[in-house]
Amino acid sequence: MPERKPIQDPEDIELREDRQLEAVIGRPPGWLLHWGMTLVALAFVVLIVLSAVIEYPDVLQAPVTVLSEQPPVRVVARTSGKLTRLLVQDGQFVRQGDLLAELENPARLQDVETLSSFIEDLQALENPLDFLEVQLPENLQLGELQPDFAQFAQNLEDYQYFLSQGTVFQKINSLEQQIRRTRELIRLQGNQLRKLEEEVALARENFERYRRLSQDGAVSDVEAERAEVDYLRKERALEQLKTTIVNHRIRIEELRVEIADLKQSRQDGRSSRQLLIRQDIRRLQSAVEAWRQRYLLLAPITGRVAFTRVLSEQQFLKAEEPVLTIVPEGGEGDILGRALLPMRGAGKVRAGQRVSIRLEGYPYQQFGTLDGRVAKVALVPEESSYLLEVDLPDTLRTTYGQTIPFRQEMQGTALVITEERSFLARIFDRILSVWKNP
Repeated sequence: MPERKPIQDPEDIELREDRQLEAVIGRPPGWLLHWGMTLVALAFVVLIVLSAVIEYPDVLQAPVTVLSEQPPVRVVARTSGKLTRLLVQDGQFVRQGDLLAELENPARLQDVETLSSFIEDLQALENPLDFLEVQLPENLQLGELQPDFAQFAQNLEDYQYFLSQGTVFQKINSLEQQIRRTRELIRLQGNQLRKLEEEVALARENFERYRRLSQDGAVSDVEAERAEVDYLRKERALEQLKTTIVNHRIRIEELRVEIADLKQSRQDGRSSRQLLIRQDIRRLQSAVEAWRQRYLLLAPITGRVAFTRVLSEQQFLKAEEPVLTIVPEGGEGDILGRALLPMRGAGKVRAGQRVSIRLEGYPYQQFGTLDGRVAKVALVPEESSYLLEVDLPDTLRTTYGQTIPFRQEMQGTALVITEERSFLARIFDRILSVWKNP
């Protein structure tokens, strides 16, 4: 066997290895390598294009209640007790505020109505003196309203007694008479003052004349002194009269102040008592209204009565238990959905966006979903949720073409379609989010 020469060149070694590999697996055709790379590149481009073209929506879920714009209103019992009177029948037409039923209580309805009318009459009184003519209704059976009515009766009696008392007016009349008499006295003393001033002037002239004659020796000094004494006496009387007139005027001012004090005291007493009466009236009015809410079932709206259960007199009702329903007269209005939208993502919701509703009573896999539009979103959240209103068609037809009969307060889940975005845009958003918010 011939001896092989060792291979010295590395390129010869690589070439020999390639030949040995080709001998084992065969030589790959050139077209397969070329078209394989092309197909991979084409698939990548198609994938990029599809991710940019294909869009799917962002969806926000919220619990929703489907109801009418004017839904029937439930009438509930505000307190537990027996149904003593049932005044309506199923299907009967009633107006807002009509009495439907009465619950057991210690008061008598007729007496409470009498008290209510009495309060309205009192509120119409404008002149305080009109309260003197007020006559309290007697023998009223008011139950829990009795203490408030008794307090009002006591304050009214005190007010009427205060208004009927004429002592203050008698004092005022007496003081006014004193003022008139004092003014008359001042007038008379004014006349005396003018006459006395004339006498003082004459006495002064007489004194001056006697003094000159005494200096000339025509009269004695005694006669001159007499003239001086007469002058001084009249001047002193004049000053006393002036002082008396001033004192009379001061007295008139004192009497005026006393009259003003009496009037103010009278006004304060009347105002304080009148305030008590007004407060009692408001308290009674509030108590009567609370009694009505507690023991009377009144129609909250105009419509027709719909019994949701068997009702009979002497039947026991629990507090906050629905008793009957009032269906609005003239239709229930448009159908809408009210959803509680979570705060997370709520900023993306706008009016006009599409809403898909899955009703709990009608599985969407079998019946389909209801389509609607966002009507409005509340500006202020309540309990970490925004109230969302959804407009729905009058006929509830699902995406499967099935008609759903409308019932009040159907529950479900609302899917709000906020935005159609491509897969590629979502990838870029993730990249930007990582880049800008490391």
